[in-house]
Parts: sequence; C-alpha cells; structure tokens
Amino acid sequence: MRDALLLTEYGGLDIADAVSGVLRSRPYAFADAWRVAEAVSGRDAAVQFSIFNQHALEAIAEQARGAALAGDSARADGLAELWREAEQAIAETETYNLDKKQHVSGLLQRMWRAANP
Repeated sequence: MRDALLLTEYGGLDIADAVSGVLRSRPYAFADAWRVAEAVSGRDAAVQFSIFNQHALEAIAEQARGAALAGDSARADGLAELWREAEQAIAETETYNLDKKQHVSGLLQRMWRAANP
C-alpha cells in the first residue's frame, strides 16, 4: 500500500516511464536523461530521488534475471556488478551529500549501456 501511494502521490509512475524512455532511446538521449535528473534531484525531491534509485535497482535486477534465464551468464554477471556499483553509488551520494543530478545522469547512462550492448 505504501509503495502504491508513493508511486501515485510523488510521480513514481512518471519517473519509471521517463527512465524507460531513456533506456529505450537510440542513440542515448542526454537531454531526456538530464530532465529526469533535474526532476528527481531538487531540494524538495527526496522522495522522488528515492523512487528513482529504487526503480533503477529493480530495472537492473530484472535485466540480470532475464540474462541469467536466457543463459547469458557473462551479461548477467556484468549486470549484477552494475547493481552492486549502483547500490554503492546511491549510498555514497546520500551519505556524503554528493551531486544528485550527476548521480542520476551517470547511472542512467550506465544503465543504457548495459541495456544496449
């Protein structure tokens, strides 16, 4: 119930759609990625930033599961490593109050590269 409320009240569905759009773009849509980064990194956007990070981790995990089920262990391993690195980057960004826009735009680009080998 809490997750559903967060998704509807804080634009979680819009965030997920925007992230999916960036990941599907050919070539990489820098401007769209930057718009996502701006939307989730503002002073009053802590919930949106959290929703973005959770969605990013779930998207990476889903890709890793798909690769593993398809028998592509090398890709699954690479995605698992990306998930670990993303989790660490999220923790460091929050702990050390690093630039959230840079975190989001960088993570989106790494996710795009992983989704488009």
